[in-house]
Amino acid sequence: PRNHGRAETNWSTQKDWAENLNFAGSSDWVLPSISQCADLYTAYGNLSAVAVFTNVQPFFYWSGTKSAPGVVAWLFGPVGGSQSFDFENVPLYAVAVRPGDVVASVPEPQTLALLALGATAVARRRRPG
Repeated sequence: PRNHGRAETNWSTQKDWAENLNFAGSSDWVLPSISQCADLYTAYGNLSAVAVFTNVQPFFYWSGTKSAPGVVAWLFGPVGGSQSFDFENVPLYAVAVRPGDVVASVPEPQTLALLALGATAVARRRRPG
């Protein structure tokens, strides 16, 4: 998978952004599942300490996995690997991924890019809310 990062906003906006993203010649982007996020953390630990990952924010990121219909979705902490869930209207960071195996074979940094937020030119600054 490859990524494209985005600053904080609510879950449905992040999900729509990912699903409508046309980046690097591909349009099959989605928010990663909570299990994809967990698998990456299990394989590499603190993602902000892995050299190929840059600009990893120490805040939660939305996953594409719902916890309860219409109200709650799962979120993931890339620094400590924590998982939780919150109401969909909470502004959090997001990253889009393309379908594929996140951890099994990682021959080059581009393949590791699930949360390599520095690989894109999109600013990841907090927006006034």
